[in-house]
Amino acid sequence: MLGIVIIDDDAIVRTNLKSVIDWEKEGYRILGEAENGEKGLELILRDKPDIVITDIKMPVMDGLEMIRSARKEYDKPRYVILSSYEEFGLLKTAMDYGITDYLLKLELSPDILKKTLENQKRIILYENDSLQEREISPYSRVAVALRRVLAGYYLEDDLADTLKLANPKIDKDRLSCIAVRFSLPDKGLSLGEGDRRTIEMAAHSTINNITRQYFAGISFLEDAGICLFVYSPTEGKNRITEMGGIIINMLKQYLNLNAAVGISSFEGGIQDISRIMIDAVKATDEVFYRGYGTIIRSSEVQGEAAGSAAIFDWEDPFRKALELRCGEELKGIFKDLHGILAPPVRALIRNPLNSEPVNSGSVPSPAPRISKTEAFNLCFSLVSAAFSVFASSNTGKSPFTDNQYEVIGKIETLEGLREWLKTFEASILDWRLSIQERSHDDMMAAEVKNYVAKNFSKPIGLNEAAEHLGLSSGYLSSLFKRCTGLGFVEYVTGVKMAEAKKLIRSGQYRIGEVSEMVGYEDTGYFSKTFHKITGLSPKEYMTRHI
Repeated sequence: MLGIVIIDDDAIVRTNLKSVIDWEKEGYRILGEAENGEKGLELILRDKPDIVITDIKMPVMDGLEMIRSARKEYDKPRYVILSSYEEFGLLKTAMDYGITDYLLKLELSPDILKKTLENQKRIILYENDSLQEREISPYSRVAVALRRVLAGYYLEDDLADTLKLANPKIDKDRLSCIAVRFSLPDKGLSLGEGDRRTIEMAAHSTINNITRQYFAGISFLEDAGICLFVYSPTEGKNRITEMGGIIINMLKQYLNLNAAVGISSFEGGIQDISRIMIDAVKATDEVFYRGYGTIIRSSEVQGEAAGSAAIFDWEDPFRKALELRCGEELKGIFKDLHGILAPPVRALIRNPLNSEPVNSGSVPSPAPRISKTEAFNLCFSLVSAAFSVFASSNTGKSPFTDNQYEVIGKIETLEGLREWLKTFEASILDWRLSIQERSHDDMMAAEVKNYVAKNFSKPIGLNEAAEHLGLSSGYLSSLFKRCTGLGFVEYVTGVKMAEAKKLIRSGQYRIGEVSEMVGYEDTGYFSKTFHKITGLSPKEYMTRHI
C-alpha cells in the first residue's frame, strides 16, 4: 500500500480530494495533510510518502520551494501538482523540480484521479520491483496502539517513546482526550462500506486540521462515527471549548455531519491513557439525551448515569384498548408513554460557542431518566404489541408502510424517539378511526369486546350483551363470529382466563378469590375451565409462576 500526503491551503480542496475515491480500496493510505509548504515539508520528511499531491501557490512557503527543500533530505516521492488554469505558466518550472504529473482542480473526477495515481504507482513499482510493504509511520503506530489500549489490551512498553516520535511536542506525563461523535449526513442514503469509510476519513481529516492548531496531540478514528484526539492540555477550559465548537461547526458546514464533542475531565500520564480515553468516549454517550451540536464534559454527567426509570404496566392495557379501539384509553396510555420518554432535567446545557448557560434562574432538581436501552426497548415493544393486534384483527391491515423496527433502529437521540412516538400515536389513532368508519358490524363487535372487558368480573351471557347493544342474541352471535372468528362464549372464557392468570401471577390472591374476581361462583368449575384452557390446574400454574 502506497503512502500519500496532500498539501493545499484550501481546506475544501483537501476535503474534496480525500472524498472523491476510496483510497484504501485503491491501494493507497493517506498519511496526512498540510495547509502550507512549511508544514508540508515537515510532513514529507516525517512520514516519507511515496506520492505527494500539492498545490503550487501557498502561504508561508510555496509548493516549489517546499519540493526543492524536501529533495535535499528525501528524494523518493513522486510529486503531482494541483493546478488551476491560471497557473499553467508555472507548470514548466515545476517540471524542472521533478514534477511528473498534474491535476486540474476544476476537472477533478474519480476516473482522472485514479488514472493519475495508477501512472505514478506503475513508475514506482518499476523503479522498485522489490518494493516491500512500507514501514508504518510513528503517527500510525501510535493510533494503532491507542485503539488497542481502548479495546482493553495491555499498554505497550514503548508507547511513550512512539508518542514522542509521532509528535515531539506532546508531554507524555500530561495527557487528556476529546472524543468527537458524528453521524452520517442522511440516514436515508444507501451508503456502501466504501462510502462510509470515505466520509469518516474526511471527518477525521477535518478534525485533525482543527485540533493541531490548538494542542500538540494525535487524532485517530476509534470506531464507526467516533474520532479521538489525545493531546497535552496547555491552556484553560475555554480554549478546549472553543476548539470543540469549531469542530462541530466545520463538520456541519463542510461535510453536513451532525457532531458532538466529549471532553475528558481527567488528566494524567501515559499510564492513565486508557482511563482518559474512556472518560471522553463515555461523555459522548450523553448525545442520546442532549442531541448533537453539544459539548459535554465528563464531569457534568458523572452524577447523571442513566438508571432504571419506573415504567408502568402498559402493554396489556394498550393491547386491549387497541383491540377494542377505545380512543380515550389509547390517548391516556400514549400520554403516559410520552411522560416516560420526557427529556431529563439537568442543571446546565451550554451553547458550544458560548460559556453562558442556555437557561437561567432557579435550577430544577435532576429528574429520573430512562436509560437508552430501556427507551429503545419500550419503543420496540410498543410496535410489537400493536402489530400483534393488527395480525389478529379481521378488520384491517397495519397502517404503516415503513418497517417500524428499522425506523427506530436509525434513531440516535431521545428527542428522535419522542418525535417517532408522536408520529406512531397519530397513525394508530387514524387507523382506529378508519376501522370504525369502515364497518358497522365491526364496530358492534368492538362494543361487545368493550362490554366484556368492563364486566368480566360478573357472569356474562349472550343475552345480557345483546340487550346492552339493543340487538337480538341470534344476530349478535353470528355478527361476533363473523367479525372475530370466535364464538361469544369462547371469547368471554378467554378474557376471563387471561385475567385469572394475571391475578394468580401477582401472588396476592387465593384460588377461591381469583375465581370470584373473574365471575365464577363455583371454584371447582373455575378450576376445571382453567385446566381446559391452560393445561394446568390453578395451583399448578401458581407453583410455576410464583
